[in-house]
Amino acid sequence: MDGAVSDKLVVTGNLTLGAGSAVTVSLLSGGFTQPSYVIAECTGTLSGTFATVPSGYAVTYTSTQAILTQVAGFTSWATAKGLDGTAGKENGPSDDPDRDGIANLLEYMFDGNPLGNSSAILPTVAKDATNLTLTFSRRDDSETDTTQFVEFGSTLGDWTPVAIPSTAGTTVVTAGGKSVSFTLTENSTDPDQIVVEIPLGTDTTLFARVKATK
Repeated sequence: MDGAVSDKLVVTGNLTLGAGSAVTVSLLSGGFTQPSYVIAECTGTLSGTFATVPSGYAVTYTSTQAILTQVAGFTSWATAKGLDGTAGKENGPSDDPDRDGIANLLEYMFDGNPLGNSSAILPTVAKDATNLTLTFSRRDDSETDTTQFVEFGSTLGDWTPVAIPSTAGTTVVTAGGKSVSFTLTENSTDPDQIVVEIPLGTDTTLFARVKATK
């Protein structure tokens, strides 16, 4: 993508997209400035879909075209929150302009305010005789353009990552010898609620944290 122009696959006749097809996005100096780009077009009939589309992007299809759009995500959120890259309004994923100890990417994921103290958005932690439980909210759009994990360990130097699922209901993932339970409650366009239960097992001490990367 380079401003108003982009590469496009043009086929005379029918175009079938299958398991081996993938979209690769490279942003040049002009950036992604258009509402959408036609990235594939045929004179016949287009069938199938791309097997792989990068996070942060979506492809829609007509009978003759594949059209790429940018999914509203971290960059749009940062702009809407007033982060313009100037001093005190730093807009990088790892920046923390309000100095509350929560980087912008986690502010985005947890639906916080990057220019005001957002400690209330942090996961709540509870422990009983069986589980260590984390509860937090997650923005829907953060699912598509970040990679999200819960990490746990018996020390602060040895973490086991578990990917946070996007499927509503309860999902159990086995990692580090533990069956970690995720319960996701969808809230329409509002942030989802996620409850994570990590069995203590034989651990007398257990640490956990939420991590997001872009």
